[in-house]
Amino acid sequence: MQYALDLLDMIDEKYFLKKGFCRNDLMPIAATLIDKDIFLIGKRNSSIAGKVIWYAGEEIEIFEKFNEFFLAMVDYNIDELNDLKV
Repeated sequence: MQYALDLLDMIDEKYFLKKGFCRNDLMPIAATLIDKDIFLIGKRNSSIAGKVIWYAGEEIEIFEKFNEFFLAMVDYNIDELNDLKV
């Protein structure tokens, strides 16, 4: 968990100012050691509550709901698995 919190701390403050929410509005839910990707969910009572941000040096995508994020990751992993089979 500390690694994910450290990745969150590395995000430039300009990103948060541009998006209109603060670092404390987010909680890490996943991180990768390989690519420095981090997945963050908006905390309850924040302007981004329930949304999931995929961040990897820059914003990759914002999922409106956790289930959208989860299904996208399942699809992504299926594609990765299929690529390995080829």
